[in-house]
Amino acid sequence: MIGNALANAVGGTHNNYVLGALFFIIPFLLTQFMLNRAVSAVFVPICLLTCSALGANPIGLILLVNAGSLTAFLTPMATPAVPMCMADGGYDLKTLMKSGILITMILPVIYICYTMTVLPAF
Repeated sequence: MIGNALANAVGGTHNNYVLGALFFIIPFLLTQFMLNRAVSAVFVPICLLTCSALGANPIGLILLVNAGSLTAFLTPMATPAVPMCMADGGYDLKTLMKSGILITMILPVIYICYTMTVLPAF
């Protein structure tokens, strides 16, 4: 049901970059507030179901789901190592956000453009 809902949300488009953005940005945003392994474990099956509903090749989109769920640089919730480093280094959430904002703007563009060019869904 979720795969069909996402396929309907995309509107049946065959634009690789729209699909890539969808499957990178949603896990990327959720990973800022959830554990990255949990987001990946939830979204890989959703990606497979959506690709099945659209008749798309899921390899590049699964890579984007994994990349999106592993690139959480703005909050410490994604992985347990970040809060430990914050405590030892004396960093706060504002410092973490300031240091991660630039790479957070650059990486999605690079990931989506490169992956959807090399491993297109259609």
